[in-house]
Amino acid sequence: MKWIAPPYWHSIFLALLLLGIAADIIFGLDSVLNVISTVLVISVAVIILSTSALALGALAWITMRDAIEGLRSDRRERRAWLWRVAAYIGIFGIIVDGVVGTWNVFQQHVLFSTAVEEIPLAGVPVWLLLASYPIKWLEQAALRQRS
Repeated sequence: MKWIAPPYWHSIFLALLLLGIAADIIFGLDSVLNVISTVLVISVAVIILSTSALALGALAWITMRDAIEGLRSDRRERRAWLWRVAAYIGIFGIIVDGVVGTWNVFQQHVLFSTAVEEIPLAGVPVWLLLASYPIKWLEQAALRQRS
């Protein structure tokens, strides 16, 4: 805890102040202020992006964990579960279509709907997601017949 004591912080502040004055004399005030502002902007951007990436990763991990647990509990209790697989694949495909469509928007400077239309088989994930409920009904009917 010695490094928190005031003389050390005072010395660090004094050294930074002297470095700033020397840089001002050597390079000029505009250059020094531009470097300071650039470092601050990049630091804030890195902090925001890394926090967002960590939050998104945690959200994806929690979602996957809950989806796998839902599948396991349905299988254990002998309930319909195959429809969930089709729905999860459909949702994942829709997300991938969105990412690829966004990439196409920025690359080709077109509208999002046009960019998604250019993706081969872009409608398949939507149909797969919509087909998950008929799959559920068929699976439930088959399970009722077995019982």
